[in-house]
Amino acid sequence: MSAQVADLLKKGTEFLKTRAIEDAAQSSELLLSFSLQKPRSALLADFGSTVSQKAEALFFDLLQKRSTHYPVQYLTGRVPFDDLYFEVEQGVFIPRPETEHLVESILTELAGKKVPSLQILEVGTGSGCVAVSLARRLPNASLVATDISEKAVQVAMKNARINRVASQIQFIRTGYWNGISGSFDCLVSNPPYLSAEDLKALQPEITYEPREALDGGQDGLDAYRSMIKQAKEVLHPGGLIAFELGIGQAPAVNTWLTENYFSHIHITKDLAGIDRVVTAIRS
Repeated sequence: MSAQVADLLKKGTEFLKTRAIEDAAQSSELLLSFSLQKPRSALLADFGSTVSQKAEALFFDLLQKRSTHYPVQYLTGRVPFDDLYFEVEQGVFIPRPETEHLVESILTELAGKKVPSLQILEVGTGSGCVAVSLARRLPNASLVATDISEKAVQVAMKNARINRVASQIQFIRTGYWNGISGSFDCLVSNPPYLSAEDLKALQPEITYEPREALDGGQDGLDAYRSMIKQAKEVLHPGGLIAFELGIGQAPAVNTWLTENYFSHIHITKDLAGIDRVVTAIRS
C-alpha cells in the first residue's frame, strides 16, 4: 500500500533527528518535494495524497545521504535566491539568503547612476547568484564575473543561461581580476571570510563546500586587504565597491577603505542585526 505525504514527512523528520540534523523537518519537506517534483507549498497543502513507490524509494535514498550531513542543496541541485533559482553541485559554494543584502545594497547605491551602460566586475562569482541577480535587475548593465574554480564558472554560466542573462555576463576563470583590463563602475565580491579558528569549528554541512570559497586566511581578511589595496586598477574614480562581510569584520574593512581613499562608507545590517554589507565610493 502506498504511503501518504504526511506519513513520509513524519518518518523522514524523525529519522533525520536521530542523526542530529538540525533542520530535520525542513530537510524532509525539501527532499520529499524534490522526489515528487512538486513545489514545497503544494506538498504541504496536500498531506493526504499518496506517494508512488518510486518516489518513496528516492525519498528514503536522499534521507540516507542527508543523514551524513550532506547539504540538502547539493541533493536537490537548486537553491532559491532573489526570487530566482540557481543550480548548484558539490564543488560550488551554496548561495545564502544573507547575500541578497549585497545585491540590494548595490542596487540602492547604483540607483542614481546616469550612465548608458553600467560596467560591473564581480570577484568570486561561485554559482553566479550575485552577477545573475544584478543582470536581471539592471538590464543596462554589462558584467564580468570571475572565479578561480572551473566548476564554479561552468555552473555560473549555466545559471546565467537558465535565467536568460547570458548575453550580459562574461564569466572568466581567474584569481581576483588577473588578466582583466578596463575600468568598472562597480566592484563587488562575497569573498572567503572565515578565519583559521572559524574553519576549525565548521558545521558538518559546510565541510562539504569548497574550501577555497571559505578560507579567508589566518584572520579571515586576506581577500579584503588585497582587493581594497588594488581596487584602483579596475575601479574608476567615483566607482562603487561592495563587499559582503563576516561577523565582526566591519571595523577593519572600514579602516582599510578609509586609508585607501574611499568615502561615503556605508554598513548594512542583515535581519539578525549583523554588519553584513559594506559599500563605499572611490574618491
